[in-house]
Amino acid sequence: MLIRFATTFTSLALATSAAYANDTTEQSNQDASRTKVIVEEVIVTGQKVERSQMDTVTSVSVISGEAIDDATGLDDFYDILERMPNVARNGSFDFSIRGISGNGPTNANNGASTIGVFLDNSTLTARSLQAGALSTWDVESVEVLRGPQSTTSGRNSLAGAIYINTRDPEFNYDGKARASYGEYNTYQVAIAQNVAVTDFMAFRLTADRQHTDNFVENKTIDGNDWDRESNTLVRGKLLFTLPGDGDLLFTASNSKFEDYGDDGVINNVEDRVNIFNTPTTWFTDVNNYSIEYTQPLTDVLSFSSNTGYVESTFDRDSDADGQAGEANLKQDSIEDNFSQEFLLNVQADNLRAVIGLWYANGALDDSYSTRDSLVDADEGGPIPAVLLDFSNESRENYENAALFMDFDIVLSDYFTLLTGLRADYERRESRILSSGERKSSTGIPQADALIDALISSQAGVSRGASDSFNLLPKLGFNLTWNDDLTTGFVVQRGYRPGGVSLNVLRSQAHEYDAEFTTNYELSMRAEFWDDRVLLTTNIFYTDWQNQQVNVEGEGGRFDSMIVNAGKSHLYGFELASNIFLMDGWTLDAGIGFTKTRFDEFEEPSVGADYAGDEFPAARKWTGNIGTTYRDPSGFFVSANTSFGSTAAPRLGTDLTLDSYTLVNVKTGYEAKHWAAYLYANNLLDDVYALERYETSQFGDAVLGAPRVVGLVTEFNW
Repeated sequence: MLIRFATTFTSLALATSAAYANDTTEQSNQDASRTKVIVEEVIVTGQKVERSQMDTVTSVSVISGEAIDDATGLDDFYDILERMPNVARNGSFDFSIRGISGNGPTNANNGASTIGVFLDNSTLTARSLQAGALSTWDVESVEVLRGPQSTTSGRNSLAGAIYINTRDPEFNYDGKARASYGEYNTYQVAIAQNVAVTDFMAFRLTADRQHTDNFVENKTIDGNDWDRESNTLVRGKLLFTLPGDGDLLFTASNSKFEDYGDDGVINNVEDRVNIFNTPTTWFTDVNNYSIEYTQPLTDVLSFSSNTGYVESTFDRDSDADGQAGEANLKQDSIEDNFSQEFLLNVQADNLRAVIGLWYANGALDDSYSTRDSLVDADEGGPIPAVLLDFSNESRENYENAALFMDFDIVLSDYFTLLTGLRADYERRESRILSSGERKSSTGIPQADALIDALISSQAGVSRGASDSFNLLPKLGFNLTWNDDLTTGFVVQRGYRPGGVSLNVLRSQAHEYDAEFTTNYELSMRAEFWDDRVLLTTNIFYTDWQNQQVNVEGEGGRFDSMIVNAGKSHLYGFELASNIFLMDGWTLDAGIGFTKTRFDEFEEPSVGADYAGDEFPAARKWTGNIGTTYRDPSGFFVSANTSFGSTAAPRLGTDLTLDSYTLVNVKTGYEAKHWAAYLYANNLLDDVYALERYETSQFGDAVLGAPRVVGLVTEFNW
């Protein structure tokens, strides 16, 4: 069936190309006397092999640093996610690719994400990826690869992988700066300076400060700046050129994200009012270090080494019960990832290939405690509620090693064989220590004794360990019909490693196995209108087996365990185009569709069977359309519209996440060394929920940002 479908798809693509051929020839003749305007070739590097977008079968969106600078509302990593088909933001701590959230469809967060995010080849920690914490200032490009990337990216890429590449030093003296101010005390001050120190050494320094008072007020404490946040980034890159055209690049960066208050809103959510009655802070500090060494060995063979280390600390001090009482929650986390990768690359006429050796280790130390939590043991019965203190400390370690290869074997001018394999080993260890104390009495001695016994039974230390070895193959082909049309097909296995699940309430550890996907994907890449238009299409079907799901016990969300109890599938497509209408005027558009479905998933504790349900936060339709025009006189305008359809926030609820349509506009004047712009983000002031909750204890919803209007000035030298 798949072969028949592939043949039909390819025939349709070829017919489409032929239909455009005559128009293209006529247009070429008409434009022969003009300067040729073409879509710039995009090189994709996230799969460890350099390929043009025409030769990349995987569904990929690439946004350049220039496009980020031209647009408005792309100051943060999460902003970019809303501009790509089948990519969506889920609140402030999670996002999805093809309907699969970073923690998995059931929030089975086991330390390994379904989506790997790499900054200058270093694997980012979960906390370094929260909204507002990752600046896009002075970024060279962002590549979003959809579908399993496990063959080359490994453990964190069952749903996809994202590669963020910052700008490297160059051997000249230049720089740029930006200052902006908008509503809600939203501002940015940023600078980047490049220095050629010697003929073989160059340095680049980047700094960025962003702040906003945000859009939620708290009338109990702090008022209008209750939900304020600030992010400060400093990055240095030192480049050495070596004999034989080799390069050695050192990168060090620090990002401090200070998030005050909480963005949950109550009752009439459009009023954007929070009800917490104690001060709340969420502070994240991220250090990122990397060393990249590249050395050509022959005209077609090169060796590279990538060493990365990321450490993040997270401190949370917040209201633990809304307005119910004076309970306080405190969380301290330290997470680190070390990685070492060696690559041998071949770039020949008949072979594009990489052979890689990978090693990584990391740890997450997490302490979590609540004070003065009011607990109603019999849920409204005759026994009065009591105050409890509760704490747990956990540590998770992992080691991961892999040997992988990925080959594009050109068998003829028409047919290229795609094949790859990863042999992957992982070991995980977990430990949890829990304790609790009753702080008040029910007035009933027997009830107090029963509560004390329950607390004592759940206290103590629990440990667990697991290891696994997995083979992750890839096989496909790419057909080059002519210089302007390619079609391809690939089947690839994706995985997320198993591990040890920690039940916080019961202080128990439970081992679970790896989960696997098999992804079938068709692709088409076409250029026409004298190479002014690039059209990319991918159609996919994914089968998910041994799925890791988060199952809650009778004790609620802290009484949960990850088990292999699910089976599901998803299918859909992405269609995107880049169009150069004329010199200085570009248009880009994309649309994505994903249909998700649980085939098997039961939660016995609540008597629920979710078979037939869609994944939480899986928006079926997403898309964008944008244009940028730059006139020789200096006039500039850029506009973008992105949209997403409705989705369910979680399983077993009648609540709905709103659809949204966001319009962002930026216009101004550009001179040789300076520019000034007026911008409006969410121009139509669309009100939409990123999260919704069944209970109002902490708020009914989290909303997207309202309209923000402001001014930007930029300088370059």
